[in-house]
Amino acid sequence: MASPEAQLRSAIRSALRLVWRNTKRKEHVHKIRFKFGKKFHVYCEGCGRLMGMNEKDYRVLKDGSKSKKKRLVYEVDHVHGNHPFLSLADLSAYADTLFNGELKVLCVPCHKEKTYGNR
Repeated sequence: MASPEAQLRSAIRSALRLVWRNTKRKEHVHKIRFKFGKKFHVYCEGCGRLMGMNEKDYRVLKDGSKSKKKRLVYEVDHVHGNHPFLSLADLSAYADTLFNGELKVLCVPCHKEKTYGNR
């Protein structure tokens, strides 16, 4: 079972990421989107794929099956990653990289490749 501090860090991380998704992530996508026809689109900054702002598809899960729900075909990536949040003393640095870090839009395959490359 996780320690009380680990549970608290997890709750804080979840709350901060929710705020980030509804503010910084949204602001970034709105800054780089462009109108193509009647709809807004974005480009993957990895491979150059053109994606609709609201384009969704079923994702392939780890076991090879398809997700039950359609999800956006792009994700917003932190270029330099986030500061590790391993103790409550790391909260300020983690929040700083989360909210002030450089962002880019990647299609799901490019984001997976970048994420696994970082690990």
